[in-house]
Amino acid sequence: MLPLENYYNRFIKNDIIGKERAYVIDKLSHLLACHVITKNKVEVVHIRYFPCNEKYEPQMDKWIGTIAIKFDQYGKYVIQR
Repeated sequence: MLPLENYYNRFIKNDIIGKERAYVIDKLSHLLACHVITKNKVEVVHIRYFPCNEKYEPQMDKWIGTIAIKFDQYGKYVIQR
């Protein structure tokens, strides 16, 4: 999970703070691995990443990491990771 955290902190974190929910989920859905949204509440979204198979489907037996995004009280803008 450390490489995913380093990648997030270095390349993504500053770009998503203050952005709208749809933009952020779309951006995080197109990383280097297959994603599965495991929690989708108004104030928080957890996106879990897995390696992809040849059909670009997640291989659920190998987990790469999770990114949790916190939104404002209305679920519209990112306030922190």
